[in-house]
Amino acid sequence: MASSRRFHKLVRHLAKDSADLGSGEIEERLRSLFFAGTRELPEALRDDLFDRYAGSLERDPGKDGLFEAAARLGEIIDLFERDYDEEGDPLPAPEWDFIRDAVSESAGDLDVETLSYVMRLVVERHRL
Repeated sequence: MASSRRFHKLVRHLAKDSADLGSGEIEERLRSLFFAGTRELPEALRDDLFDRYAGSLERDPGKDGLFEAAARLGEIIDLFERDYDEEGDPLPAPEWDFIRDAVSESAGDLDVETLSYVMRLVVERHRL
């Protein structure tokens, strides 16, 4: 969770600047922060994850949308850092289908430990 904590800290700094930024700039900065927190993942997977979980910025380009997107992206960072909150399980069941498909497409480019960890969680949630 250290990576997601750092991510959320940086997002709070971004939120302070958000009044002076356009929605496109906020999205690009959030993307950059997310990519820094997931740099070990294949770029195509990072793009897919960001596009899926930053969707709240399209509905609400302000601070609320930013924090909603950051909450989801932080959960994704934890998942791929193999530090997901398994008991709290903040991701809804249908999201596991998306994660399963996205990870399957990038399986050859993921390290074995991360792939095994994520797919174990997918199986435990009966989403395989």
